Amino acid sequence: MVRLQGLSKNFGATVAVDRVDLEIARGELFGLLGPSGSGKSTLLGLIAGFHEPDSGVVFIEDKDVTAVPAHRRNLAMMFQNYALFPHLNVFDNVGFGLKMKGVPRKIIQEKVKEALSIVRLEGYENRWPHQLSGGQQQRVGLARALVVDPKVLLLDEPLSALDKGLRDEMRMEIKEIQRKSGITTIFVTHDQNEALSLSDRVAIMDGGKIIQIDSPRQIHSRPKNSFVARFLGLQNVFSGKIVRREGGLVWVVPSGRGQPWVAQDRGLMEQGECTFYVRPERIRIVDQPREGSQNYLYGVVKETTYQGVYNEIRIELGEGVHLMVYDMTETQVVGLDPGTRVITHIDPKDVVII
Repeated sequence: MVRLQGLSKNFGATVAVDRVDLEIARGELFGLLGPSGSGKSTLLGLIAGFHEPDSGVVFIEDKDVTAVPAHRRNLAMMFQNYALFPHLNVFDNVGFGLKMKGVPRKIIQEKVKEALSIVRLEGYENRWPHQLSGGQQQRVGLARALVVDPKVLLLDEPLSALDKGLRDEMRMEIKEIQRKSGITTIFVTHDQNEALSLSDRVAIMDGGKIIQIDSPRQIHSRPKNSFVARFLGLQNVFSGKIVRREGGLVWVVPSGRGQPWVAQDRGLMEQGECTFYVRPERIRIVDQPREGSQNYLYGVVKETTYQGVYNEIRIELGEGVHLMVYDMTETQVVGLDPGTRVITHIDPKDVVII
């Protein structure tokens, strides 16, 4: 449905989008994820036609639309602040695009009713924007985008203006509405949880480039590099050096010092510098090492923090290396006051070299 080829955009000396190639399938829910200034909103603007690229081509359904103005691309955009007209009621806000196209009033009434039904706002036609909650305003913005039957729906940080509870609720709403409508949807976010829970595929951007494109599960379990791992909020990401390989295992020393870690040898690289990580929930605190097993690391508890769903335990392994452990059962934290010496165990299959 959407294909970008060698797309670049500069603002003065700043490279906002740098030679991006991307293909998005018909009906796909695609997330653009990255920190502020990574180029994701500019890329969305290039697809929408709000910016003119310095180089490259934008295709919609294999038609070159690079020089086609925004209002003729048959795309719909929902902005971060919803951009509702305060002097128009819900009905007129939703039907505004159809009215500008000269669609007959009777058809506008039918389409607005259908769009409000999709976003579950039947009966709100005569409400004014100031009478609506944040979530309801967002649904009106979504209905206004859907009512024009766009080929592609573009969402720019669609949930950032909502509080957490409403954000979680609306995240599922957007996914359900997109599945029902089948509209190819591209959304921009800086929130990794939002991107991973909503998307069929995610592109992670940094410095105007796409660093990795993959399914949410794959991108979270196999980040391409340390930037992706750290941006996704993965704990226990370390620089290290591979010092030995034997029997399907790899020995890695964090930052060239301290206790060695053992990982499964997936044949990714030879000996030398690397980045590796382990998920906090995969680490166990044990009473004593088991003979014949690997990865028993000795440390001292620095801090234990209650996070509601789990306890967060920060352990210093020595040589400036800290380990974060998530205890999901509340069984590991008993007696773990700061200063307590502990033994942690990590299965080699859970040590991931990237």
